[in-house]
Amino acid sequence: MRVAAPSALRTETNVRAPERATREVEAKKTPLTPGEIRGALSLAYQKLHDEAPPPKLLDVLSAQVSTETASGASMHNYNFGGIKGTSPQGLTARAWTHEVYGGKEVRLKDGFRAYRTPVEGAIDYLSFLEKRFPRAIDAAKTGDVGGYVARLKAGRYFTADETQYANAMRGHMNAMAGVAAERPEMPLDPGSIDAERLQEGFIAPPPGESFATTLAVTRVLDAMSSSSIAIARPTPDEP
Repeated sequence: MRVAAPSALRTETNVRAPERATREVEAKKTPLTPGEIRGALSLAYQKLHDEAPPPKLLDVLSAQVSTETASGASMHNYNFGGIKGTSPQGLTARAWTHEVYGGKEVRLKDGFRAYRTPVEGAIDYLSFLEKRFPRAIDAAKTGDVGGYVARLKAGRYFTADETQYANAMRGHMNAMAGVAAERPEMPLDPGSIDAERLQEGFIAPPPGESFATTLAVTRVLDAMSSSSIAIARPTPDEP
């Protein structure tokens, strides 16, 4: 069965990885909640840099991944940023997607990087941004969404309207901040997320605990995704 890749305004990158041995795998949904996205990004940063991520960077990247994947509900093969090509593990998945060229939306099928676990996908997403868009990362570390998006757009990361993309990201950030303010006893922090299970690809609350904050954020972002912001529009499967 052919499935639709996530399309947020149309956002997937046009930058491809160097050629490597490739194994094509099935394109399948691997949904994560916003809290799980944030947790995986935090673990990825710690693995790459041996320190905790700057909070503002985590805010911006979590918002972008949520924008790209309909709040995580339309994530495919743990691809955090809709990155085309083949993953460092040699995996790719072909899926339907949308792009915008000359103001017109075009539907096509292309290969996207595929991963075995959430943290594996988060590490490659973060590494990709740091290598190809270092100035965008600098902007994200200060919480500058406009600067971050402008640098991605200049590097042809996405083909969507820059203002709409930035506004969608700000919407996600505001929703997360609102939930954190409402539930200060349960901050948006990866500490409550089982790191080992994130890395294994199986995510569930630790015994006796729950992801109340994550669930609350998900409800807010689900409502946003059906609003006029049109954060994401999954493409119907080909008949």
